[in-house]
Amino acid sequence: MKSIFDESDIISTYSRAQAISDGVLVDISANYKNEARLFKFPVAFTQSVFGLVEAVAKDNFDHQSVIIWDILYMSIHLKTKILSESEHLFSVLIGTQTHILKAICSGGDQGEPVLTFLTEFED
Repeated sequence: MKSIFDESDIISTYSRAQAISDGVLVDISANYKNEARLFKFPVAFTQSVFGLVEAVAKDNFDHQSVIIWDILYMSIHLKTKILSESEHLFSVLIGTQTHILKAICSGGDQGEPVLTFLTEFED
């Protein structure tokens, strides 16, 4: 019996760093440090979540910062459904619409804790 960590059976991997480099994830900790300070772990949004921010705030960095702060703050204070110890749904107003988003704490590229924010039905 092989260990589940035996790399000889791995066909392909896609790291968090690659996802950030490709634009699949947006590194909030690097680009919005003041807002990300709410968490002690690195924070990233999927492109879908960041797209919600951009749809309302366009190229206005200050307005984007406010929306990102709201998303991160509400992820702490308005949990609507606990999915597991490391995942929950929460509500947040972005522009004039309420959205249900998902926060996941998982292992990063080196197994370190990282936070990823997704739309409700993304995995």
